[in-house]
Amino acid sequence: MTSRGDAMKRTAVLTLLSLLLLLSAPACGEEPNPAKGPGAAGAPAGRPPPGPRIVRPAALAGTWYPGDPKELAAEVDGFLDAAPAWDGPAPIALVAPHAGHRFAGKAQGAVYRTVRGRRYRRVFLLGVNHRSPPVRGASIPDVTDYETPLGRVPLDRAACDRLKAWGPIFRTVPGAHRTEHSIEIHLPFLQRAIPDLVIVPMVVRIRPSEAEELADALAEELGPGDLVVASSDDCHYGPDHGYVPFPPDEHLLDNLKKLDMGLVDRLLRLDLRGFADYKQKTGITVCGFSPLCTLLALLPAKAKGRVVAYDTSARTTGETANVVTYVGVAFTGPDWKPRKRVARPLTAKEKAFALKLARASLTRYVKRREVFDPWDEGWEIPGGLKPRQGSFVTLKIGGRLRGCIGDIVPRRPLYRSIVMRAVDAAVHDSRFRPVREEELDRIRIEISALSPPRKVSSWKEIELGKHGILLYYDGRFRAVYLPQVAPEQGWTLEETLSHLSRKGGLPVDAWRSPRAGFRVFTAQVFGEDE
Repeated sequence: MTSRGDAMKRTAVLTLLSLLLLLSAPACGEEPNPAKGPGAAGAPAGRPPPGPRIVRPAALAGTWYPGDPKELAAEVDGFLDAAPAWDGPAPIALVAPHAGHRFAGKAQGAVYRTVRGRRYRRVFLLGVNHRSPPVRGASIPDVTDYETPLGRVPLDRAACDRLKAWGPIFRTVPGAHRTEHSIEIHLPFLQRAIPDLVIVPMVVRIRPSEAEELADALAEELGPGDLVVASSDDCHYGPDHGYVPFPPDEHLLDNLKKLDMGLVDRLLRLDLRGFADYKQKTGITVCGFSPLCTLLALLPAKAKGRVVAYDTSARTTGETANVVTYVGVAFTGPDWKPRKRVARPLTAKEKAFALKLARASLTRYVKRREVFDPWDEGWEIPGGLKPRQGSFVTLKIGGRLRGCIGDIVPRRPLYRSIVMRAVDAAVHDSRFRPVREEELDRIRIEISALSPPRKVSSWKEIELGKHGILLYYDGRFRAVYLPQVAPEQGWTLEETLSHLSRKGGLPVDAWRSPRAGFRVFTAQVFGEDE
């Protein structure tokens, strides 16, 4: 029990904390209104509606490719015309290099010859963040159009906004797109190859373990008629690139191709873990590693890839002291269908794994101040922990609360929510001092895997012990209780709502007001003491 003044102070502190924790919520903290998720109804893809335009101007024209429209069109058409004709079905995804046309134009022409003259609803461009400011996750530019000397290319802003509603893995990093070449370099080829081009561009910088989360968001947005392009050059060899696995002798280009094809082999087999392991083992300096990992997590299992181009900068420059290689791949297969991972009740083995995950995350951070990444440790995540799902991690010592923070709204895969919230419960719950190493053996962990919140028309619909409760007042979120709180305290429903009102910094009877509203959720609750 706390005074109303203490509750109001705690609410103010936790409001600030919620921003710092990327919209997470402690058990008695503040949570923003759930954002409209991806895949929801929105403006159809196609030509942009009339209105103010925010244009990202060409940054590479006149340097990386010709600045004169006629010269640029002739150059791109020349590369397309020189490429072998494509004899397969319409690709659903491409891997294309992003060096300047002088160096990679031959490979780029071969890649985009596979889609020349075909109509696509949208092209999702997955670029890489080469320059400052650095990106963490995926950054979508806050513009309506990209511009090249060949004209403007509109974005599907509705799709961009739905993706950004997913949560912290999508954002806009100001300045990250201003001079970045990994998106722009493809646009002249796409403009000459695909009629009525509309794009959804982003630059990506993730760990392999985050690829599935990013792919899940994209998979809910993708549909029939969409094309995905992963932007990447391949090996960067030489002292200028800090990578010299072979001597610069007469066998260099053969050795580089053999090295590249080992990576491509994993790509064609859709082997994300093998792809990541190969890069770690060889150190191969493939700059589009993040877009390629995302593509591997995204492609349907029946997709088939074919190498359509292989080239090196040495062909143009004649230099072998420093070489960059370029690989082009076209993937065909079943057309994209919007898909969504659906949360289900966890099995006993999945619950045990979740608790093991939370314990490893808690221990690693408290002892070393390091974030635990199960991917880096070689852990295989069970299927039930992969869907987006909210969770709370509760820490107790001797049955008494020691920390509790979670995600109410499903913003990330359940296993990642557990990893992150185990740390937050230990060090970011403002009601308690941070957990010390000597406490770890006495702490018992409890996890609550949540259903998505739903609105109820009256407090009378709340089922005590079954429902977690979100209290809103004047449309603003004020406080939350997990389903197990009231039974543990022995409260009636009316007592629970009174305590919830005080926790939210409101009068004790505020829950009776017409200005009050409620959302409820259920939870699978399990702990180490079971």
